[in-house]
Amino acid sequence: MTSRTARKAERSEALFPGAVCAGWDIGGSHLKLALCDREGKGLAAWQLPLPIWQGLEHLQTALEQAWRLLPGQKLTHALTLTAELSDIFPDRDTGVRCLLEHLERRFDRPKVYSLRGFLEAREARERPDQVASANWHATLGYAARSISSGVLLDIGGTTTDILPFADGEGLHQGEHDAQRMLSGELVYSGVIRTPVAAIAKRLPLNGGWAPVAAESFAHMADIYRLSGELPREADVLRTSDGADAGGKASARRLARLCGQDLGAGPRELEKWCRAAHYARELQLRQLHDALAGILSRPVLRGSGAVPLIAAGAGAFLVPRLAERCQGEARVLFPDRSTNTCASALAVAALAAREIETGN
Repeated sequence: MTSRTARKAERSEALFPGAVCAGWDIGGSHLKLALCDREGKGLAAWQLPLPIWQGLEHLQTALEQAWRLLPGQKLTHALTLTAELSDIFPDRDTGVRCLLEHLERRFDRPKVYSLRGFLEAREARERPDQVASANWHATLGYAARSISSGVLLDIGGTTTDILPFADGEGLHQGEHDAQRMLSGELVYSGVIRTPVAAIAKRLPLNGGWAPVAAESFAHMADIYRLSGELPREADVLRTSDGADAGGKASARRLARLCGQDLGAGPRELEKWCRAAHYARELQLRQLHDALAGILSRPVLRGSGAVPLIAAGAGAFLVPRLAERCQGEARVLFPDRSTNTCASALAVAALAAREIETGN
């Protein structure tokens, strides 16, 4: 180790002296990284862009960026995967094996999370169906061990998980994505990557309704930039047109979706902000409908108001959903950046617990 590298490691270690585990969620559009101490307390978290559908070289770039954020001391690395669903792979099993092959070059003896707990990388390659898209299970497991009962609402950039739990156990009905979509526990609706056209077929404009083109000109990230709610640390992906992520650029993309241009008048931005508010309301209705179905299950009836536990980049929507359900909203992790990366911190904390208990 050169003296310059050693000094960098010492400085980095000084920032997070208690870090023992790093949790990694290798997703289809983002890489989430979180550090925790031996008690599972979150110390830091980061969300980085990972447009893996554009090529596996983006995984290498994201890993290199994330690696530079790590402290110098030896860490246990716990991984969970969702990127195997990307259409760069012919099927999910191939995706899991390909991702693990790349990750093993970077990590020394990583702990890979599965629906049955942690596996060595070799075991994980042999059980891809247990490893694929298991990040929700880690977050649910952490929530169930930390809170007596509730419904976890992990609203991410692409999807939303709606997961009831009580007495330390998940009360979910599905395990794999297809089952979870059928049960209503997985909703393909998020606050960043979801196209506006998937949420709204028309928008209110100029005293009438403007049809929305079936295009990807604007995404829900544009809606929440215009509402001022999207956390800055979560807004890391390239926009659909490559322009900036400011309010005017977001309004321009929304206007394009309606076959229009953003005008120069003083009220023009206000007009598109109102249209964005309508799209936001439609997404809230969609999530509320899904949540209502979960809350109607017999296992949850008769237990009074069930607390809604907020996580993910869209955690800011959960208080609004709680109002509609006449319930209470809480956050899974108190710090916003770690709550945005809840799945990564959850898998790190579960690994730390396993180390402490010797399991």
